[in-house]
Amino acid sequence: MRFTALLLLLFHINAGAQVLSSRAKMVSLQDKDKVMINLSSPLSAFSQPTGTPGWFLVRVVVMVEKTSVNEDDVLMKGSNIYNQNGENVGVTASNITVIETSKAQGRSNRDKWLVVLEGKAFKTQFERGSVPELELEQLFLSGKRGMMGRMVDDFISENRLTREDRGDYSFYPIYKSNYTLSSKEDFKLLIVYKKGGSFYGIVTNGFQMEIPTKSTYEDDPLFFYFPVMKASESDFNDIYDMVFDFIAL
Repeated sequence: MRFTALLLLLFHINAGAQVLSSRAKMVSLQDKDKVMINLSSPLSAFSQPTGTPGWFLVRVVVMVEKTSVNEDDVLMKGSNIYNQNGENVGVTASNITVIETSKAQGRSNRDKWLVVLEGKAFKTQFERGSVPELELEQLFLSGKRGMMGRMVDDFISENRLTREDRGDYSFYPIYKSNYTLSSKEDFKLLIVYKKGGSFYGIVTNGFQMEIPTKSTYEDDPLFFYFPVMKASESDFNDIYDMVFDFIAL
């Protein structure tokens, strides 16, 4: 059995968190016709585009009965899964190999493990507005260039993102919540502003976005998008160096 440190905040609906809707299905990464989980209630999740249009890699952090996980770290078909409040939110539809395992905290959860499960889901399986990269793509594709700054301002406000200042820039990070049980999380997406100024660009970690830009840079797995104005070489170099403040090394 693999164990790792528990961070209770992983269970919380964080700023920018993705939410699988009630009755959502998480399917196998290898076979979209193989259902792994059937949900009966909404569940906070990590999601990231797979490269296939409309499909997202998904990870969830849930509690399960200890007896439902065998010695090979396989969660058995027909097992109940529970959210942070101990509420049954769904059931497994097939055997699932557990990514990470830890002891669930709380006296009432002595008979449960905290586990990370991985699969994929189509975009329609998420609650509307809960997948930030989808919302931003739609924002940039539908909006006028002169309105982008105001629309991004609204997006930040609606998602309650927190500003972090670095040098001449302000960053609004969305982290990879529900991806791991570790207390250290890498960023998933950064919204970049000129400090005290206006929207400047977006940085993604591990996936690409389809948005109109004035300039782009790539250093896989990092992708830099500047939709409003072309980034100077010095600006890009500054931002590139600061991005690593948001990566757990």
